[in-house]
Amino acid sequence: MLFTRWNPKHLFSVTTSCSTAIIVLILFIFPTSLTALEPDEILVVYNSRHIDSINLAFEYKEKRGIPEQNMFNIVSSSFYRISRETYDTAIKEPIEEYLEEQHLKDKILCILLMYRVPLIIDDRDKDKRIKKIEQELSDLKNRLIQLREDTKIQEANAKIKQLEKELTKTQKERRDASVDSELCLLFQKYPLNMWRSNPYFIGRKKTLPHFDNSFQMYMVARLDAPHPSIVSRVIRETIEAEQTGLFGNAYIDTRGYNKPNATSAYEAMDNLLLQTGDLLEKKGINTIVEKTSSLFGKDACPNTAIYWGWYALSDFRDSFTFVPGAIAVHIASIECHALHSSDKYWCPNLLKKGASVTIGPVNEPYLNAFPNPVIFMSVLFEGFSLAEAYFASQPLLSWQMVLVGDPLYRPYKNGIPLSPPKQSDNDSSSTTKEKDTDPESSWKAISY
Repeated sequence: MLFTRWNPKHLFSVTTSCSTAIIVLILFIFPTSLTALEPDEILVVYNSRHIDSINLAFEYKEKRGIPEQNMFNIVSSSFYRISRETYDTAIKEPIEEYLEEQHLKDKILCILLMYRVPLIIDDRDKDKRIKKIEQELSDLKNRLIQLREDTKIQEANAKIKQLEKELTKTQKERRDASVDSELCLLFQKYPLNMWRSNPYFIGRKKTLPHFDNSFQMYMVARLDAPHPSIVSRVIRETIEAEQTGLFGNAYIDTRGYNKPNATSAYEAMDNLLLQTGDLLEKKGINTIVEKTSSLFGKDACPNTAIYWGWYALSDFRDSFTFVPGAIAVHIASIECHALHSSDKYWCPNLLKKGASVTIGPVNEPYLNAFPNPVIFMSVLFEGFSLAEAYFASQPLLSWQMVLVGDPLYRPYKNGIPLSPPKQSDNDSSSTTKEKDTDPESSWKAISY
């Protein structure tokens, strides 16, 4: 179940009607001279313990023109879930040291994690912390029985109250996070419990500043998927879609609350999805909006370029045929919990079906952690990169969310296309789709 922590400032225009929200959007002030994220501002991080991670990192380097100095390898035998200690020693500290040694600390703006870089920081020490406090409480209560002096009894009771408060606090603590979201705050000191605010989040501001190191954070994205061939496809198709423009249908799936003046986070998110549909239609994109509690049925969404919807927890629905470069986001609690799993999580299955961009949490994030779809799409339409659109619309860091896709991807850098891209005689899209359905047999590793 997707839980809520109601905080209006994390949901843009949550109490306004759809038409009002669109008027507010028009008042956004974007930089007059667009300076989107550049290849030399990206640090590519790959796992040298996995050959496909290496190959895909250098494929991306070659196709995007990433400088050699901006390639960095970590060494991790785990490709999925790691402890906080392992995160610090195997990922965080080596990246910080490299950025300082290479004088890249202030030049790099975005970190790209490649296939098989660990995904989740768990809080496996939480039980140990709880048991330690419980043991202290038990020992102290046993000693209290034997005490005779009033002063000693008062001191022991005060200590017991203190430990009980500490126990309650520890039981409620959450220090788990996605590796991606934690890396946003490299070089910073901050409490590990729950989340930190994203300083680049537009929120109720009316301007989108150029992203630079003054925000004291890094944007972080990931190129990862159930199979390396899918990552290779994503790299290729996003570059192709940049040249032609992302053209296709948009599908918006609401939960049917239909309450313009939202009084809950669920109603507010539904309104944001309706507002997103209005925005897409105003931009000339053929948009289909599901306004009931039902989800789109099987094969109901042909030629999907954009999908935003909810809510089926870990219950992927095979509704889509995606165009190259497609963006697909399903709002639910743990849809990025595993990217290499055969389970029904939405993120890996959307990628398997042909999406190039998806977003999701590794664990329960609460509803206010998701990016605002109206802001996200508005920033993309202005020609900014995927990474900038995501972080302008996403309110929280050091938390659960993951952006899967090429951070440099600018699907609307040449405007919104009014017709589908022309296919050349040697276009191999049909062959690509056929190969992707059997990735195990089609993937051929290339050594760099």
